[in-house]
Amino acid sequence: MPATEETTIDERRKHHTRMRASYQATARRCHGKMGQMTARHSSAPGRSSMDTFTASPEAAIAFYDDLTDPNARAMVDFLRDRAGQRFEAREIMTALGFARHSDVARAAFAVGEAARQHGLTRPWNEAQLGYMMAPETADLLERAS
Repeated sequence: MPATEETTIDERRKHHTRMRASYQATARRCHGKMGQMTARHSSAPGRSSMDTFTASPEAAIAFYDDLTDPNARAMVDFLRDRAGQRFEAREIMTALGFARHSDVARAAFAVGEAARQHGLTRPWNEAQLGYMMAPETADLLERAS
């Protein structure tokens, strides 16, 4: 039977359905492993990188004061001012006028290092879909700035 536009579309739908099912099965298998990985790859001793940024007002002030890298501080301020919204690295790069995508990664690293030195996690949630700061964290850092 010759391929028609209908069968081609139907075949594409079946293919996408199979791919989605395969991806979901892989995600379910890996989900349990992610918990094990975050315990080993924490940004602060004894803390998972998935933990919420919790700090006393004094610790938040010390952390914020230690952000001497202007790009790191700009990134924290950007996310703090837009708490609860998720941004991809490219959006942050454009909004802050960074020259390269790697400037976002360097800023994120600098923030992570400053947080680690104070026994804290990075003050945002990081995922494939981008960076997002919780409103509670933004409030704490707003008071610290």
